[in-house]
Amino acid sequence: MALARALVRPVKVMLLDEPFSALDAPLRSRLRRELRNLQREIAATTIIVTHDPVEAAFLADELLVLNNGRVLQAGPTEGVFSRPASELVARLLGAEDLGEGIAVAEDRIAIEGGGTLVVVGPALRAGDRVGWSVRPDRVRLNASGRYEATIENTIAIGGRYEAAVRLGTSTLLRAHVDTGDSALIGRCRLDIEPGAIQVWKVA
Repeated sequence: MALARALVRPVKVMLLDEPFSALDAPLRSRLRRELRNLQREIAATTIIVTHDPVEAAFLADELLVLNNGRVLQAGPTEGVFSRPASELVARLLGAEDLGEGIAVAEDRIAIEGGGTLVVVGPALRAGDRVGWSVRPDRVRLNASGRYEATIENTIAIGGRYEAAVRLGTSTLLRAHVDTGDSALIGRCRLDIEPGAIQVWKVA
C-alpha cells in the first residue's frame, strides 16, 4: 500500500526497508518478481535494505554490504558475490559451507587433503591463502565428476534430500541429492560449477 501511494506521482528514488520480511515464503517470492518487473518499468532508483542475500542477488544491480554501520564492500552484485572482500562478507551474503586453500594459479585453488578447485572470476594470485564457499544446489553428484569426495550422511529436509560431503580432508559441503538411501554413503565423485564458487583472501 505504501509503495502504491509513493508511485501515484513521479519519483526519482524509492527507499524500501525490509519490504518483504514479514511475509510467508510463497508471497515473498511472488512480490520479489513483481518488484523486479516494476524496477524495469520506472525510471526511479530503488534502494533496498535487506538481510536476505537471495533478495539482494535478485533485486540489486549493485550492493553495499554493511556491518555495525561500517561499509565492508561495495560494487556490482555479481562481483561482490563471486569475490567477497572477507569471510565476514561471505557469511553476510549467505555462505555457510566454508573451506580454505592456497591459490596455485589464477583460476586454481589447492585444498587440504589433495584436489584442486577450478574457479572463475578475477585472477587469483598464486601463493595467497584463500577461503571459498559454494551453495548446496551447485554441488552435483556425478559418476564421472571432476572431484573425488566422500558422502558421510544424508538427511531429509522438507521433501528433498541433502548429503554431507567431505572434500579433501577438512572441507564439509552439503549437496542436494535425489534420495536419502544409505547406499549413497561412501566414496563418490562430484562436480562444482566454477562460477558458483565464492572466493576471498584470508588475512
